[in-house]
Amino acid sequence: MGTANSGGVECVRKITAAVDCYGRPPPPRSIPRRLRRRGILRPPPQAAGGIVKPRPALVLASVSPHRKRLLRRLRVPFVCAAPLCDEAQIPGEPCAARALRLAEEKTRSVAKKRPAATVLGGDQTVSGEGIIFDKPGDRKRAIAQLQMMSGKTLTFHTALAISSGGTLQSALTTHRAKMRALTKAEIARYVAAEPSFNCAGGAQLEGLGISLMQSIEGGDPTALTGMPLITVAQFLRARGFLI
Repeated sequence: MGTANSGGVECVRKITAAVDCYGRPPPPRSIPRRLRRRGILRPPPQAAGGIVKPRPALVLASVSPHRKRLLRRLRVPFVCAAPLCDEAQIPGEPCAARALRLAEEKTRSVAKKRPAATVLGGDQTVSGEGIIFDKPGDRKRAIAQLQMMSGKTLTFHTALAISSGGTLQSALTTHRAKMRALTKAEIARYVAAEPSFNCAGGAQLEGLGISLMQSIEGGDPTALTGMPLITVAQFLRARGFLI
């Protein structure tokens, strides 16, 4: 009995230590399975001399449900914070430059309040034949915008910015997508089925919106849905996150 109890205590100690390394309180009885599923029991990063370094806090500078769903795929704990940023267009500003500027401004606005954290921010612009297709905001604009996009080759500029340790790094991912020639009935049916009034372009490519497309060209399909996870993972690994 003494050996069994000793083993049980040692198991609890190991689990508690692993949790404490990441600044989390011990969860309920289902802790082993839940921790393994979330990847929390992987060894934490170590400094010279074997000293355990706590994982840096991660903040997503967005309250977008789409970006939250995307970032959860990397299984890294994070919190969200609403950025303060004026997203109004600057006359004559190229789409790529606008996406980068807004991603950096969103990231800086949150990093000022959370200087010790690693902050991720992003933005996306959609354009075609010299026209910028913004977030439509309502049903009427969504239908009008999709009618304008119908049959066009669209360019998606997805920008990412990360702030940590007082430095800012950004990157841009570009994809091109050909939208099918859509009938008015198809557009109306899509808008009714999947209102995407707060998405650039007015279509959710991670959902039913993919059915509106004829073809897509690019290296990271997640960038089309709002956040380039390949680049996000690279940025986070470089800053000590285990991905």
